[in-house]
Order: sequence, then C-alpha cells, then structure tokens
Amino acid sequence: MMKNLNSKELFVSMLFLACSLFSSAQNISVYGLDRAFTKNRILRLKNNPDVYNVYATQNVFENATTVKKASQKYKNLKSHIETLESKEIEIKKSNDAKLEKYDNVNSIVEKINTFLTSQKPFEVKKRWLKQAQELADGLDINENIYGDQNINPSFKSRFRVYSIEKVELKIHLKKVASRIKQGNIKPELFHNTVTPELESLRSKLKKTKPYIYVNGPAKKRLSNVLALGSKIEKVYDIIGEFKIIDEFYITKKDVKDKFKKNQLIEKSYIDSQNLNTSDIVDTNSIFVIESINQNGSKKYTVGKKFFKNYGYTFDGKFRYQVKDFLSDAVTLNQKNTLYTTHPSNY
Repeated sequence: MMKNLNSKELFVSMLFLACSLFSSAQNISVYGLDRAFTKNRILRLKNNPDVYNVYATQNVFENATTVKKASQKYKNLKSHIETLESKEIEIKKSNDAKLEKYDNVNSIVEKINTFLTSQKPFEVKKRWLKQAQELADGLDINENIYGDQNINPSFKSRFRVYSIEKVELKIHLKKVASRIKQGNIKPELFHNTVTPELESLRSKLKKTKPYIYVNGPAKKRLSNVLALGSKIEKVYDIIGEFKIIDEFYITKKDVKDKFKKNQLIEKSYIDSQNLNTSDIVDTNSIFVIESINQNGSKKYTVGKKFFKNYGYTFDGKFRYQVKDFLSDAVTLNQKNTLYTTHPSNY
C-alpha cells in the first residue's frame, strides 16, 4: 500500500522537482521519471507496465573448422610404390650385370676366335689375345690366354713358347675357348613381376586424394550484445532522466550461429536483413532506455508508449502545467487507499 502524502508535502515535492528539472525536460531526447508521479499514473491508468532490466553480455558461437591433413592411404600407396620402384631398379641392375658378364665372357671367346682366324702377322693379331686375357682377369676367369711381364706374368714363358709353336698355341686356345664357352650360361630373361604391380598401384594412386579434411579445433566467435534481464516489480522505483537508445526486438529462441534467446536485436538490423521475424523475435518491438546524469548507467526495456504514459516529461515538455500536474497528483494520492482496497471501483 502506498504511503499517503498530504497536499502540502506533495506540492513542495513536485514544485521542487519541476523547477530543478525544467531545463533538461525541454530536450526532446530526455525523459523524466519520478516515483510519486509514476505511482499516480499507474493508479490512473490501472496498469503496471512491463519493464525489464537490460544487461550487456557476450555471445559465444563455436564454428566447426577443418584441417587439411595428408591422407594415410595416399602415403601408404606412395611408400609401397617407392619400395617397389627401388626393388625394380635393383632387379634390373642385377639382370643387366649378369647380361653384361655373359656378353663379356662371349667377347673373350670371340677375341680368341678372331685371333685364330686372322691372317695377319702374329705380332699384330696377338693384341686380340691380350684383350681376351684382360677381360678374363677382370671376370675372375682363371684361364691362360696371353702372358707378358705386365699381364698374366706367370704365363709369360709358356706364351713365348706357344709363340714359336703356333700349332700348340692353336690347340691350347681352342681348348680354352671351349671351356669358357661351356661355362658361360646365358641368364634367364628378366621376368619383371614388379612392373605390373607398380602399374596397378600407380593407377590407384592417381585416384586417391593426397589430402583429406578432418575436424579441427572449434573456432570461437564473440559478439557483444544486450540481453533481457529480470523483470522490475516496482516500476515507480525507476527515477531520474533517461534517453532512448534504440528500438529493439527480443529473440524468442536461439538461432544457430546468430542469436541467443532473450537477446535484444535492433529493429533496423532486422529490417535491413529482411529477416522473417515471426519465428525469431516477439511480435512487438520495444525501446531500450538508458539513465543519464546518474552514477552507473542503467538500462531497461519499456513499451513504446511508456514515457507518454508514465514520464513527467515527454517530447521536451512537462506532461501537465504545474498547477494541473500537482492537482492530478494530489487527487490520485487521496484516492490511493480506496483503490488499493477496492480496485473494482476504478
């Protein structure tokens, strides 16, 4: 129940308030609220307006991210291919070495036969035997084909005798050539079992993506907003001067990556984004007001007719002339007890 004020007390209070705030009340952007006046307006209008605290907060949205990562499947295929490629090279090297040795051994026999069939003088054609001996030594073939002080010196004396006895030399060389030829077995053809597998793997590698995308750490996005707080039970306790910050809508629910429930969104933003507000915000927009000339800014949500109905100044003017203003306040104050006891009479 409201405390009764006599007319003299109320007059002094209202007159002091009117004089002290007259200059600021002339500013159209400033609105005044007074405890006694608000109480009387609530009685006259028989309506206690819905007013809520407003507080600043920070919305935190977490957006999923992806990280580019080397594909393990691709890496395994590539590694397998590289292993087989190395194996293929080694097999080919080994096969080439065997074929080269086989050809070089044949070359020994060919040089011996060239010597035997040549009609050139001995001193000229013996170079074929010299070359054959060098090849044999290089291939670790233990055969005596030629000898001098530098090449196969242990056969030097015997080769000198053979140089005189041409027939014996011929017989000796034919035997040597026969033994070398019999011992020189041609290696099997290179069966490259690796190559077909490599071709298959290379084909798979072309169809495999080298990178994959996996979930990375969530990326946080912060936004500073205003949000609806608790309801003000005693609206008349809100006193002082206020200004309207802007017109807002109140969100009814969370909207993924955009809004949180009870967040205040500027009407201008809703209009500019052409959003379907029916599913997002309350039907009616409201004003957010902020106190001025006070220690610590306070913000509230109010209806768009709040100051027209409850402010003692509105549109830069006093709501009433001082005489009418005080008379109205005194009259309502006198009826206060009756109304609060028997509200049905009003």
